[in-house]
Amino acid sequence: MRDLDQQTDAGENWQLAASYSRAEALRHGVLADVSDTAREAGFSCPVAVTSAVWLDVVVPTELDRAHGQSAEGRLWDILWVLRHRACRTSASEVLFDVLVIRGGQQVTVPLRAVIEPGDTGEPVITVMLTAED
Repeated sequence: MRDLDQQTDAGENWQLAASYSRAEALRHGVLADVSDTAREAGFSCPVAVTSAVWLDVVVPTELDRAHGQSAEGRLWDILWVLRHRACRTSASEVLFDVLVIRGGQQVTVPLRAVIEPGDTGEPVITVMLTAED
């Protein structure tokens, strides 16, 4: 997400060919802004989840809804667990698990959150699946 000249160990300069801002990712649906709920959970900076987290974890299927699952509840669980895990570290990356009901069975979903500078240098948090960058 940067537009900077980079220098390799060999002294060669290369130019980043493209950049993709957080604002663009939010506008295009690559990220979902969950900052309002995150503020209620105690976060003071913007928080977003990737579309994969939104679709695969936050939004329950009809069967999962029949077992008491809701998008609001799942999102709250993600943010609550993250907040308590993040309070215990000063690292810029936090690995954590959230429990959801899928197909009537309790499943542990591993997630990763990173705190990094946003488009204007402000701290922002992004929650993603552990396999995502």
